[in-house]
Amino acid sequence: FPELGNVGPASVPITLHQAVAAGRIQKGNRVALMGIGSGINVSMLELVW
Repeated sequence: FPELGNVGPASVPITLHQAVAAGRIQKGNRVALMGIGSGINVSMLELVW
């Protein structure tokens, strides 16, 4: 992990920030955010940036 270690629940917003900062997400893009937890625990959100 050259930049981040285990950031747990903060991984989704951190990854979103990194994608925006790198120019991979621009205004009007549809973005899917997905988090996976222990056991059978998954959440997903779609948004328009």
